[in-house]
Amino acid sequence: MPRKIVNKVGLIGETVAEKFFINKGFEVIEKNYNKYCGEIDLIVLKGNKHHFVEVKTISRVTSKSVSCETLLDQYKGFFEIESFKEVIHETSYRPEINVTREKLYKLSRTALLFIEERGLGDIDWQMDSLGIVLYKGHLKDSFRAKIEYLECIY
Repeated sequence: MPRKIVNKVGLIGETVAEKFFINKGFEVIEKNYNKYCGEIDLIVLKGNKHHFVEVKTISRVTSKSVSCETLLDQYKGFFEIESFKEVIHETSYRPEINVTREKLYKLSRTALLFIEERGLGDIDWQMDSLGIVLYKGHLKDSFRAKIEYLECIY
């Protein structure tokens, strides 16, 4: 898949992730926190706990059904969020398996840098992963997002 499309799928996934966390009562602190040692896709807060989230997105939408450009333009108000558990049989590949040991190490270093940079001191925090699979929706030019939220992955 061309890099331009992969980047757009990732952008859509991060937008879906942000909406997912807001709907679950989290406050979005920062998106795409980028430092020399790594990047954190989403930093959210619930209660007194900071969650550093790695978002992994794959698309099951082909160019013959809906283009990524259309998805990006139309995502507002048109996507449905469902759980992987309801449709796990549809795919044997899960995006969150792309969170490797090396990636976890970079995430933890970057999270510690964020904490230090912000002067947050001894806070309660964890690293989470959100796996998202995009599917063609029931409405024209819409899509569904299947989400698997894995807490405290490291």
